[in-house]
Formats: sequence, C-alpha cells, structure tokens
Amino acid sequence: MKPEYACALGSFSIDGMDVGETSSKLFSEHQIHTTSIKWDNINCVRITPHVYTTTRDLDRFVDAVLKIAGT
Repeated sequence: MKPEYACALGSFSIDGMDVGETSSKLFSEHQIHTTSIKWDNINCVRITPHVYTTTRDLDRFVDAVLKIAGT
C-alpha cells in the first residue's frame, strides 16, 4: 500500500495509426515493450508499468509516444 510500490495499467491509441504499428515502433525504436490489443471493439496499446518503473522511465515512454505520434 506504499506509493513507491504502486503500479498501474493503461491503454492508448494514436489517431490514424494501427496499434500493432505503434507497439512495434515503441519496441524497435525505443526498446519499450507494450502489447497491442485488437479484440471486438477494443483497439489499443496496453502499457503495464512494473513496481520498479521509475518516473524517468515513464517520461521516456511519454517522449517516445509523442515522437511516434509526430508531435
């Protein structure tokens, strides 16, 4: 129950980009492992930070997504 040991699950997609392509680019260009989900009406990239994920790691992830999204 300590904040320093907390983790979360999130999902996102980038308009106009296939989630498989997004997930692939995150791994090949930034060495960030994610899971693309295409199931019924769910179409997203799932990211599941670990308890050892640092805020610096999260900042690197956000920067990578923004780069891939072209912003």
